[in-house]
Amino acid sequence: GPRGVPGLPGDTQLTEAERNIILSNLTAVLDNLVKERTAELENALYCYRGQCGECSNRSISTLCGVRGPWRRVAHINMSEEGAVCPPGLREASNETLGIKACGRSVGCSSVDFPTGRSSYTQICGIVRGYQDGGNNAFRPSANSPNLANLDSPYVDGISITRGSPRQHVWTYAARLTESDGEFCPCANNPNVRTEVPDFVGDDYYCESGFVNPPSEGRLNLRPTSWNDPLWDGEGCTIPENRCCDRYGWFHKSVSCTTDSMEVRWCGNDLFVNENVFTDLVEIWVL
Repeated sequence: GPRGVPGLPGDTQLTEAERNIILSNLTAVLDNLVKERTAELENALYCYRGQCGECSNRSISTLCGVRGPWRRVAHINMSEEGAVCPPGLREASNETLGIKACGRSVGCSSVDFPTGRSSYTQICGIVRGYQDGGNNAFRPSANSPNLANLDSPYVDGISITRGSPRQHVWTYAARLTESDGEFCPCANNPNVRTEVPDFVGDDYYCESGFVNPPSEGRLNLRPTSWNDPLWDGEGCTIPENRCCDRYGWFHKSVSCTTDSMEVRWCGNDLFVNENVFTDLVEIWVL
């Protein structure tokens, strides 16, 4: 048939607003592609180095200032619905504050956490606790030579070790009060005794949940510091007290290993007189 009348020329020029929209969309798409590809390359790199075993099940994250495919090997979070204490630990609670926590039932109550067959060289973790009764940090080691070894209840608090025989990773110690710095070297007082065992070194945190002794009969009253958690960097009210300067997450580098982790809740007195309850324990390895 006959050809129709030609139409008017179309407008092929984009407005500046239209160009900006297209460029913005392309930039977003490219950014997402780069992020996805970067994550794939990082996983592949760690696999190539032989650092990550089941790398397909591990995501890249940053913990303790180090980026990599961290693996969580220990997890106790008593705030989670249905959470219960591991076997060997006894549960304590404060219904008013809605806190449940786990404490020892013997001199040292132990829980093992396997790390699998993949090796690691970095350990990162955190513990949150509540002081119960008259804890005195490293006093057991200072007063009793037979308790100054890693296999004993050398501390009133939490001992984290790896392997067998045990190798020290970190210690979370509970001191009596802020005003009594004995056996916990975090007060600007030259008379304070600071007998931290050599095998602990500087790898510890120490704090108290009490400013002053609750009463002369504190062990009978069994006070628990539910209102002031340990090792959180808060609640230190005495100016000379330096315990809140070091707290929270710990980070430690070790020689390449597949050692399992062990967490012990320890004390040198009967658990009916003193204890340290924890509602959070997390340990990650890389």
